[in-house]
Amino acid sequence: MRKFQEYLGSGDALCRLTREAVELAELDRVYRRAVPAPLADASGVDHIDGGTLILWADNGAVAAKLRQLSPTVLGRLQARAPHCTTVRVVVRLGVGTTAQKRAPARIGSGGAAALQELAGALPSSSLRDALTRLAARAGDPSKDGE
Repeated sequence: MRKFQEYLGSGDALCRLTREAVELAELDRVYRRAVPAPLADASGVDHIDGGTLILWADNGAVAAKLRQLSPTVLGRLQARAPHCTTVRVVVRLGVGTTAQKRAPARIGSGGAAALQELAGALPSSSLRDALTRLAARAGDPSKDGE
């Protein structure tokens, strides 16, 4: 029975692809050590295009910071990949964790009761009406669109 590594090494195309994948994985490890952890969580190494290392970013703010740090990042990565001479940053929404949609926060039953109590203590006003509606919706998510 042949080992999986033997299959990856068989054939020119598979061999080249394996080398590129290993190189990108190593560059990503070096990259993650070169930037602050929160930035590394919202970005990463995408691919190499000629002598340009392409980095992806979750959003424009992360991309802007990466562009500021690109000389430092490039210096650290060139020790591993001397053929990389420039860095380009592209924004790819939905790739990392920060672009994921988060569920809206819900008010628990205790919060709803406190809002209802506060509304009851207020004189008749638009604030009282708003608090009453908010307290009523807290336990019924189907009323969120109202």
